[in-house]
Amino acid sequence: MGSLAQQAVSHTPGPWVSEESKPVDGGGYCIRRWRVVATGGEHVCDVPVGYIADGKRNSSVFGGNALLIAAAPELLDLCRRTLQLLSDPTTDDFDELAFATDLEAAIAKATGHA
Repeated sequence: MGSLAQQAVSHTPGPWVSEESKPVDGGGYCIRRWRVVATGGEHVCDVPVGYIADGKRNSSVFGGNALLIAAAPELLDLCRRTLQLLSDPTTDDFDELAFATDLEAAIAKATGHA
């Protein structure tokens, strides 16, 4: 169980944030997207909203996707910490309150309540 928690993966270091881009005129359509960037400004990804011709396209789903993506580094860290705890539940250096606080913060970030 512990080996998975230690596996390295190549990705832009977190934390990441999501931000809605300004609408761009797409020749009669309004093109929008959400950007996910590292706090240092490095581009992580774009989450397209698509085009809005009739004003009925709801960007909240796409914004929610961007929020969840932006929370990925914190969520991965918490998953790894959980695996470590489960593989050695007798560890003395586990701070339950700090862990619960980190969990709440990651969930709040992923759901747009940070």
